[in-house]
Amino acid sequence: FAGEGEMTDIVKESVLQDIGNITAMEKLLDVNVLDRAVDAIDRCSTVYGVAMFASEVAIHMLEHYLWRLNKPFIEATGIGLSKKIEFSGIGPNDVLIAFSSQRVLKEVRDAAVMARRRGATVIAMRPTRWPVPATWCSWPRSPASRSTIRTWRRWP
Repeated sequence: FAGEGEMTDIVKESVLQDIGNITAMEKLLDVNVLDRAVDAIDRCSTVYGVAMFASEVAIHMLEHYLWRLNKPFIEATGIGLSKKIEFSGIGPNDVLIAFSSQRVLKEVRDAAVMARRRGATVIAMRPTRWPVPATWCSWPRSPASRSTIRTWRRWP
């Protein structure tokens, strides 16, 4: 077990890593992809937001801004968020935004895959340029893209 001083260091390093990952999302942002995401959000009926742990802060901020724009928003955070999406009414006229500052957690991925299967547009915010799983992707990106926002729709 870690001693008191070691535990403080572990917590501090964990928080610093999460902050760094969230900051990387902004630094790698591609404005053209962001415009496509904004268009999808503008056209949709309801925005669903999913995230876990440190990424939940971004969902809360997004919810506030969408509330100001009078855009319906449903939040699913924490353990069990994929089940919340499974039992929601998400469908073809909706957008799901998945935030993951710790790569892609299984719960977040499962929610995104489920939303896509139901025809929703899925937008993922991630801190790195790691490839997106092919099972999600329908807006292929060029290898040179610096975007951290990925938008996926159901294959035709």
